[in-house]
Amino acid sequence: FAVGSVRADDIISAFTQRNDLLDLLAVGDNVVVPKLGSGFEIVDGTSFAAPAVAGAAALIYSISSSFNAIDVASILKTSGATNHDDNSVSGRTTDLSYSRLNVLAAVELAKARSTSTTSALNTRDTTIIDSAYDSAGILHVSWYDKQNGDLMYATQNTSGK
Repeated sequence: FAVGSVRADDIISAFTQRNDLLDLLAVGDNVVVPKLGSGFEIVDGTSFAAPAVAGAAALIYSISSSFNAIDVASILKTSGATNHDDNSVSGRTTDLSYSRLNVLAAVELAKARSTSTTSALNTRDTTIIDSAYDSAGILHVSWYDKQNGDLMYATQNTSGK
């Protein structure tokens, strides 16, 4: 699981490696940390973004010990805000989109997923046959449309669109 750094204004840090292997962004620029001896200092680096993600993963796992690593990764990526790496950003850009850590949204999503006892949902006109999140945090849903007699499929990307 690869973590990159983003500034407080959601600009991807210049030192972050950008490619399709990057999984999640977290604040890693201008992080205040204790200074050896006494006091505090301001530091930068993905080494300071990764602990925030690890802490969020621990919170998610504490909600339900039945979550596995893929579940936790899916929750972290799905609940985060989308950060698009484009020409409005300084430095080398990729035109890829990454999810930025949102701890509160991740905890809320984990609570919602942990209380679900089944993936089948019934409505008046349709029955959802199955729904699942893949390893990239993308929701896939299939259902039978009773009115038209069709088997339907839809997906939703991590930005909710």
